[in-house]
Amino acid sequence: MFHTPPRCILNKSKPEGTWLPDAVLNIAECCLMPSSHPKKEDDSVAVVWRNEGFDDSPVNRMTIKELREQVMYVR
Repeated sequence: MFHTPPRCILNKSKPEGTWLPDAVLNIAECCLMPSSHPKKEDDSVAVVWRNEGFDDSPVNRMTIKELREQVMYVR
């Protein structure tokens, strides 16, 4: 999954913290490539996020199908 694994999950040396420091990850490789996971389907959730600075806002989700469609716009 990670090309370079993180040193830890959360580095709290700064007030805001740093998630997965030094990790190198190719999100396309993780989300778009075929998987042997039996439940990974087009409507499976691929990405979960919340807009930075909007901690009270709802969590956003994007399915594998929606992510593939968005990737196709970038050429």
